[in-house]
Amino acid sequence: WRALDEIGGPVPFKIEYNAVDRQKNDPIGLAKASDIRFVPTFIVKRDGKEVGRIIESSPNGIETDLGALLTGKAHGILSASQDTGAEPASPSH
Repeated sequence: WRALDEIGGPVPFKIEYNAVDRQKNDPIGLAKASDIRFVPTFIVKRDGKEVGRIIESSPNGIETDLGALLTGKAHGILSASQDTGAEPASPSH
């Protein structure tokens, strides 16, 4: 939230928050449809398609990694946690 505050003003993208219970369930089934296994998970979509996500903890800091996903400098899964089974994200060219 601090990163969004630092932008100062309206952000040029849509933000949705989805709360889940301990079993990763939510009333509308969005977590299951998005394959949420760990929390927090930040999903970045462009034109309705997922371009990347940050799972549990960000390897380079949330501001840096979220910014990289939003600007297209990175794609795929970013996570500093070893137990997610995620492959490291690739920088975009």
